[in-house]
Amino acid sequence: DDPFTIVLLPDTQNYSLSDNAARLFEDQTNWIVQQQFNLNIQFVSHLGDITEHGSIEEEWRRVDQALNILEQGGIRYGVIPGNHDIGGENYADYDRYFPPSRYQQYEWYGGYLGDPEDGIPDFGVNQQNKDNYQLFSVGKWDFIFINLQIDPPQYAIDWANSLLQTYSKRLAVITTHAFLNAIGTRPESPYINRPGQNSAEYVWQQ
Repeated sequence: DDPFTIVLLPDTQNYSLSDNAARLFEDQTNWIVQQQFNLNIQFVSHLGDITEHGSIEEEWRRVDQALNILEQGGIRYGVIPGNHDIGGENYADYDRYFPPSRYQQYEWYGGYLGDPEDGIPDFGVNQQNKDNYQLFSVGKWDFIFINLQIDPPQYAIDWANSLLQTYSKRLAVITTHAFLNAIGTRPESPYINRPGQNSAEYVWQQ
């Protein structure tokens, strides 16, 4: 029955631009580790746009170092790519720095879209860690955090619904990038123009 905290990390892209800026990101993740007991921090959810350009090695190196602080500190967290993380090869660097293998050692990592081990339908798609989920409990509360790529395609929505059915007794939180606009409504068009992507309003209805 003790209060607990879930931390959100939105759009760290500008912190990736230089070593000096990256120290701000490291300050954030160090603060989370330092406050995990004072605030009973149970989970951290990154909301996407991890980097600014998505294809610059130094940017990925910097954010990798900042998020690794959470792992070294024993903090559970989820991460998803935003539109700035696409890069020139469709999330190639995100896949390289944040693959499922980075997290599969942790008991709280549930799996990813395409995971052959978790028993969830993958609809013939392997999205690596671009769509993923975590399972953990806080006291009497059992959670599932589902992290969906920006403008989730239909197969990602179907996968999320399969997870919600499989874990129907858990409290569910869904994280995706660009879900609300500046006036607090859900856009009815995808945020970026790519085939097969869906709007935030469509995701909500589905």
